[in-house]
Amino acid sequence: MASFGRVVEHHRECADHVGPYGVPSLIGETGIPQDLSDGDAYVTGDFSKQCWALDTVLAAVESRFCSFTLWCYTAENTNERGDQWNGEDFSCWSKDQVTDTDDLNSGGRALPALVRPYALRTAGTPLRQKFDTFSKHRMWDYRYSSRDFKHVTAPTVIFVPQFQYVKQEWLNIRVSDGYYELDWEAQTVSWWHNPKRNMHRILISLRKGDERWTFLPPTATRRPSRRPTAVTQSAGEPYLDESYHYTTQPSTNHAASDPSSGSPFRPSIYPPPPSARSSSRPSP
Repeated sequence: MASFGRVVEHHRECADHVGPYGVPSLIGETGIPQDLSDGDAYVTGDFSKQCWALDTVLAAVESRFCSFTLWCYTAENTNERGDQWNGEDFSCWSKDQVTDTDDLNSGGRALPALVRPYALRTAGTPLRQKFDTFSKHRMWDYRYSSRDFKHVTAPTVIFVPQFQYVKQEWLNIRVSDGYYELDWEAQTVSWWHNPKRNMHRILISLRKGDERWTFLPPTATRRPSRRPTAVTQSAGEPYLDESYHYTTQPSTNHAASDPSSGSPFRPSIYPPPPSARSSSRPSP
């Protein structure tokens, strides 16, 4: 899949060099065949190969911030006939995988790789995102710059799928600055960053480890898992440590102060005042 990453990189570079400012770009179709290894997953129920293949594809487009459409969803898909066209079987859902008609996710294929957190709207320029799909803490790391968007007051809005993070009380959210509000039912986090800062970072993970799909890729060895509180700090990046650790509650705002002026690596943390916890913004 390394070659696919190079294709995506070339696609993005070409778009960025069209005209003086670049142009928007879209990868019109990308995905994976679900009938890998002669469709043995349809017999065993083990879609780990499909998960790793799809995660590789999605990580390649996400890391380069390329827009894409996933191929495909076919309501008539079956294990025997696939997508009912040209012998293809790319559908992320099949009625033959449905085991519980009351479960919205039943019938899904490779959902651990497909259902991912991502930024719906960003109040700035995205710089980096990474999702540790198969670690038990499912850490999502997102960074952006607001240097050229000082006039924007709207929040950054992030999709936080319940499929990955299971329960609200298991969710761990840390931000480099500003404050956020979680809407668990809508599966979103709205984050208002500190306008005095240019660089911003958010980490989302599971406080309680979930071992449901911490499986290994074929012929691979497990790398050390990244703990939610183990964050590598590079020069110029927003600082985070384990003191940025909040238990999210319904309709509750959470704030993080800027690091003290004496040292950018000694953050001073404060909770929002009680009067702010039922409002949409903390008091000044």
